[in-house]
Amino acid sequence: MRRRNQSGNAEEIDQTAPSAPPLGHMDFVAGYDNVKFDNYGVGCIVLFPPPPAYGDVIRPPSVNSDMHPTVPAVTEEEARDALIKYVSTKWCYSSKAARELVFTNITPSTALHYQLETFTEGRQASWTYEPYNGLSVDSPANGPAPQPWDVVVNPPEMFKDGNYCTIVPHTASVKTCYSCSGRCAKNCVKCRRKGHIRCTNCRTGYHGRRGRKMQCIVCFGTNRISCYACNGAGLSPCEICCGMGKLKWYIKLEVTWKNNNAHHVIEKTTLPDHLIKNVSGRIVFEAEHLQVAPLVTFFEGGINTASQRLVKQHANQFAGQKILQQRHFVKMVPVSEVAYTYNNDSYTFWVYGDENEVYEDDYPLRRCCGLCTIS
Repeated sequence: MRRRNQSGNAEEIDQTAPSAPPLGHMDFVAGYDNVKFDNYGVGCIVLFPPPPAYGDVIRPPSVNSDMHPTVPAVTEEEARDALIKYVSTKWCYSSKAARELVFTNITPSTALHYQLETFTEGRQASWTYEPYNGLSVDSPANGPAPQPWDVVVNPPEMFKDGNYCTIVPHTASVKTCYSCSGRCAKNCVKCRRKGHIRCTNCRTGYHGRRGRKMQCIVCFGTNRISCYACNGAGLSPCEICCGMGKLKWYIKLEVTWKNNNAHHVIEKTTLPDHLIKNVSGRIVFEAEHLQVAPLVTFFEGGINTASQRLVKQHANQFAGQKILQQRHFVKMVPVSEVAYTYNNDSYTFWVYGDENEVYEDDYPLRRCCGLCTIS
């Protein structure tokens, strides 16, 4: 297929444009040898960080192994108020039992919640492009490109997930559009470069039946109308370069921050352990460092074992990511197991956390309609 250029000479227009740049189209950049083309974020290459240089690990202060702090139990009034508040959130629960129940026993206990947080950073890179707007670019002529982990990108906030994209300095270049070969336009796919399409108002150029035909007022009997996709030119602007004819190529660096959490709960009643993670309590130990050391002298041996296991697990878990910071803490959460009777039947519920949250699984006055869920 040919067209006339600005000089009036005929030139060939490719019927089939490549869907991706040819091999070797991108420049060689030291440190980014394996980075490939990807303009849709699915072919990024993971950039492995250099080996960590933690040095000496700062040990957390020793915890007195004889220390057994306790938390107070709820009173009967507090337990009743907590249950009434809980029942009010359930569509099918009647508060009558909560108001009239008779307490038989309140057994206090303490749950321990250990949490380890590891804040990591991952980096990916890919060649990408955008239509060239004619402005100057930061090319390799300005100096060698920094290595992937030498590009300074700081997280906006520690221990919070985030994402950031930037251009690797000194990697930009301007190249002819691989799709239209710099011609700025391609054959219109709607009219196949004819400049016209069949009339959408008629089939033959005329309307009418039984020999009484009237000329179509849209195409005037030609059954052809100007192609709306290219305005009759037969060519449409190249979608890749937006009709500019050139592309700005560069290496895109995508940085991802993630806060990775690990939990361990020690709770001696039948209250589900996972509920303890979501309530407040008393912090009895906390530490933060580039790399925390596991607990070894905490008064509850199960916490020491869990800390050692989870710290070791996080040290080996995040391949391809860099650990920026770690922190861990131990929280003591009050738990009260409340036994009561109602209409001569025995029941139990639990009040836990500083918020006095309630958990139950056998409340006497409930007529479930499918709208209620057990906490």
